[in-house]
Amino acid sequence: MRAVSSNNDRPVVKYLRRSPVGSISHPVHGIIIVRCLAILILIATAAVSIPIKDAVALDKASSGEALAARVIALLGDGKFSDVARLHHFPPQYSAKERKQDLEAVERSLRFIFDRSGSPTEVRKLEVTTQFYFLASGGGDVPYWESISPYGRADYPFEVKFKNFGTGMIKPVVFLGGPNPGTELVGIEIGLPVQEPGAKTTIVDLSVDMFKVMGVPTPPNIRDLVEQGINSATVAPASIP
Repeated sequence: MRAVSSNNDRPVVKYLRRSPVGSISHPVHGIIIVRCLAILILIATAAVSIPIKDAVALDKASSGEALAARVIALLGDGKFSDVARLHHFPPQYSAKERKQDLEAVERSLRFIFDRSGSPTEVRKLEVTTQFYFLASGGGDVPYWESISPYGRADYPFEVKFKNFGTGMIKPVVFLGGPNPGTELVGIEIGLPVQEPGAKTTIVDLSVDMFKVMGVPTPPNIRDLVEQGINSATVAPASIP
């Protein structure tokens, strides 16, 4: 997946935008959302995928590939705090805000992988596949809007989750800022659409994640999440 169309009028997005979660005065610490929820809509549609074979992009791509491999290894070892520290956070954050966001990203990753189980049989994704997925990342909606469009590179890996079976982990590498290729936009965790119960599992994770992260939600949040989820096409990374 390099470019995904999204609909910002979906009901969940409308809810998030009018709730405190979408406010600049209340950063979304450790934003955890499904593919079609607010922050990942921005991450997916406002970003500009760097053409890997462009000469200017080669160094960035090389750094990004190394970062992605490191992230996968850290996740396999359960070192979620180390992975959280590799994320990009808004530079205008105060020390307190950065600490809160970093801790929340760690907490969200720990929750996801406690539920999915450890990833094993890791290999680069080789075949374009449709997934349902959710994602973890730092920052808030206004921040990502303010720097869009920005460069990113996707590095999807096929894995076996202990509890979910075949799935995907995709580190999304930030190619903006002063040190492109050294920070993460976020991490996406997906299940193939052809797997029985894949959508239900992602919906369950997403709804529970809102609770874990203390995000205020309406009574019909599950319905909103189910309405918002669409599968996304994920292609192998274009690494030379």
